[in-house]
Amino acid sequence: MPQDKSTVSTEEPQAENLTNVSDADWETVVEESGSPISFPNVGDQFTGIYLGMTMIEPDGWKEEDYFPQYKFEDTAGNVRTLNGGYKLNESLEIIAKGSLVRITRTPDVELNDPSKNAMKDYKIEVAKK
Repeated sequence: MPQDKSTVSTEEPQAENLTNVSDADWETVVEESGSPISFPNVGDQFTGIYLGMTMIEPDGWKEEDYFPQYKFEDTAGNVRTLNGGYKLNESLEIIAKGSLVRITRTPDVELNDPSKNAMKDYKIEVAKK
């Protein structure tokens, strides 16, 4: 987890320390973004550990256009991300960090308004402890 900016060292490194980087004690100040999870087909699944949510707030965007992005660790230990949507937001906001989660793409939900695209649908499961 990233450190509070007030705790990150801003001291200049000593020259002798730069030649011995393998002995350095490192702290993470920014986590990697992760590669996106996609579900192009009905039946596609993802299984991983839920790491939490970040609200994506790009500069210049209106607040109502911000969106949640969920972060997971997959079974190979890689960080993966998934942008929120109605069903994902509804379910993932009540799932505890650290939970083992399985997400399955299910058939789309047709909307009553023909001018709008069908809503992607998912089945979200949490492993029992």
